[in-house]
Amino acid sequence: MLLAWCGLQSGYRQPRSPPPGQTGDLMPAWTPLTRSLKDLEGLQRAAGLLRWFRGYSPFPVAVMFHLTFRCNLQCPVCLQTPQRADLLALSHDELTLDEWQAVVDDLRRSFPVRPFIHLTGGEPTLYKDFLPLTNYVKQQGFRCSLTTNGVLLERHAARLVALGVDRLHVSLDGPAALHDLLRGLPGTFERAVAGVQALRAAREAQGQKKPLVTINCVISDANQEQLGDMIPIARQAGADSLSYQHLIFSDCSTRQPHNINLDRLAKAIPRLQAAAAAQGVAVTFFPKIPAQRLRDYYLGPEEALGGECLFPWLVIR
Repeated sequence: MLLAWCGLQSGYRQPRSPPPGQTGDLMPAWTPLTRSLKDLEGLQRAAGLLRWFRGYSPFPVAVMFHLTFRCNLQCPVCLQTPQRADLLALSHDELTLDEWQAVVDDLRRSFPVRPFIHLTGGEPTLYKDFLPLTNYVKQQGFRCSLTTNGVLLERHAARLVALGVDRLHVSLDGPAALHDLLRGLPGTFERAVAGVQALRAAREAQGQKKPLVTINCVISDANQEQLGDMIPIARQAGADSLSYQHLIFSDCSTRQPHNINLDRLAKAIPRLQAAAAAQGVAVTFFPKIPAQRLRDYYLGPEEALGGECLFPWLVIR
């Protein structure tokens, strides 16, 4: 497994050499957007490893476990929604706890530096052995994170703290009425916020600082005028940080008209940063796009980002 990942069998190589005079970094100085992505945890170190491996894949920074395709919401913008029937049919083929534990054991044996294991789905808390698997991941010495819609978070909060989960990402895309509309189910905002609050209370009760909780808010034309409302929501819920996420286009076919007013968004970003600082909320934007490049990104992300995608070199799914 290790040999295959290092590129000796996988064939993953750096597709393009940097211009003359550059350092050989996979994210060179002539790609300002990809350079800014080095702010992400571990990416600076990973870029150094890529240089050392001369474009071959070193051991991964992260491994994503897709525990299930099932979900308890009906978000109209989700890529899985049009395929819901087909994906639900695959739920009978979910890996067992023993099979997932074997994957964890393989990762522990294969890589000298243990990658970050991220649990996702669908909605990962619907996987019947979600907590036993999380426990096993932590027992084997891995750092572990989780992305959830938060609907079942309150139920699991105390246990997640006790297990030592490192980071939790909870999706909230607006105030209560808007969030529930975007999720297709009433009451989801209230349950997600209650889950974050329960997690914060469990941390205090158990004398722990983790898991760190980030509220993820995807920017869209539906919530563009209410992005500022997310700052007091994050603070009152007890989240450790708030992340505004620009739309991510997986390929040209997904770059549908989004109706986001880019001029207003560019002006709103510094105001949001200032408001968050004033209220003591740590805020980030992903990708970290300079205001003058915002239009380039939304109208042509593959050209605006430049460079090469690091995902195949750094992450296993």
